[in-house]
Amino acid sequence: MRNRQHHEPTLSSILEEVRQLREDLKARDRALLTIRQAAAFLGMAEKTLRNRLSDGSFPLRPVRLSGRPLFKRRDLENLVDSLGTNN
Repeated sequence: MRNRQHHEPTLSSILEEVRQLREDLKARDRALLTIRQAAAFLGMAEKTLRNRLSDGSFPLRPVRLSGRPLFKRRDLENLVDSLGTNN
């Protein structure tokens, strides 16, 4: 019998991934995105986005709704579009 080189996913990790996918699907139609959703939209780690917000190096500022930082989807789309034109 061979040793397994990889670990089987746990039920909790599968459920977390499903929960995240459901949240991401719901977010596709939202005008405002959480930091987690914005990071996923931009293809970056949530921690990286939080760090860049903290140190002031991220070009957008979130709006606050009930104290929660949220990004306007339109602003994120414009940011992505502008990245393609700033060669």
